[in-house]
Amino acid sequence: MQKLYSILTGISILCGTLYAQPFSGLEAAVERLNAARRVWNGPGMEAARSDFAGLARRAPGAYDPLYWQSVTEFYLTLCYGLKDSSGYDPARAKALLDPAEKTMKAAIAARPDEAECHAMLSSVTGFRIMLNPLSAVWNGPKVLSLQHDALENDPDNPRALYIIGAGYFRAPKLFRNVGKARELLEKAEGPQWGRAECFGLLGDLLRQEGELSAARERYLEALRVNPAYVPAQRALKEIENEK
Repeated sequence: MQKLYSILTGISILCGTLYAQPFSGLEAAVERLNAARRVWNGPGMEAARSDFAGLARRAPGAYDPLYWQSVTEFYLTLCYGLKDSSGYDPARAKALLDPAEKTMKAAIAARPDEAECHAMLSSVTGFRIMLNPLSAVWNGPKVLSLQHDALENDPDNPRALYIIGAGYFRAPKLFRNVGKARELLEKAEGPQWGRAECFGLLGDLLRQEGELSAARERYLEALRVNPAYVPAQRALKEIENEK
C-alpha cells in the first residue's frame, strides 16, 4: 500500500475551499471525498463521485462539479488500477477509464486554460498503457501532449507538477524517468491536495536512490500533513528496521 498512496495518480485533498463553491451540496461532497480518500475507502469515493455527477447534471457545463468529479475518478483509477491497492480490480479500473476521460474533457472544455484536468487526463491515459502496453504507440504521444498542455497553461501549478511527476515515477520501466520525476515533485513542494502523497512519493524516490536520511524527512513531512498516513508510517518503520 505504500506506493499506492504515494504515487500519482492521480490523489489527498486538503483544500475543499480551493475553488468557489456556489453549488448547493458541493462542499459536503468534497468533505465526503476527503473522508473517503484518507482511509482509501472505494465505496465512499464512489458515493462522492455520484454526488458530483448529480451536481454536474444540474449545472451543465459548470466547471467546479466537473473538476471534483474528475478528481474523484482520478483517485478511483488508483484505487482500482494499482496492483498493491486493497481495492485492486483491473476490470473496474478499465471500465472507469472512458467515463473518467469524458468527465475530464468536459472540465477542460469548461475551462480550457486550466492545468489540473489536463494532468489528471494524462494519468488516465497512462493507465491505458499499463493495461495494454502496445497502446503506448498511440497513447504515449497523448500523455506527452496533455502534460505539455498542463505545464504550458500553468507551469507552477503544484498539483499538475505532482501528478506529472508521479506519472514519470510510476511509468513502465521503458518510459520511467526518475530524474524528471524528482525535479517536478521537488518543484511541487506539496500541493494543496495531494500534499501528503507528494511528500510520500518523494520519500519513496529518495529511498530508492539510497538517500535514507532525506527520505525519512519527507515521510515525516507527509505525517505532519496527515498523521494517519499509513504508507509513511510503514516506510519509517522499515527504515528503522534496516539500520
